[in-house]
Amino acid sequence: MERANFGRETRGPAAEGYPQPKIRPVLALPWHLDFNIDYIDNKHCTLENLRQAVDMGGILGLGTFKPVYGRYALVRWEVA
Repeated sequence: MERANFGRETRGPAAEGYPQPKIRPVLALPWHLDFNIDYIDNKHCTLENLRQAVDMGGILGLGTFKPVYGRYALVRWEVA
């Protein structure tokens, strides 16, 4: 497994005139992540609902300061 190229980005909004800096990891592009989700069939969330939620989550982004950072694209979805 190759090592990711990490950096740092420091930025933050001021609340009531006091700076609140945030330090966030920055990944060099392109990057990817492979992971598994264990799904248990249930009446509240279908497998298709889960796929749509993961896919749409890329528009909203992960972490803080979204959607400027943390966006992703679902490239592959496999069901075993």
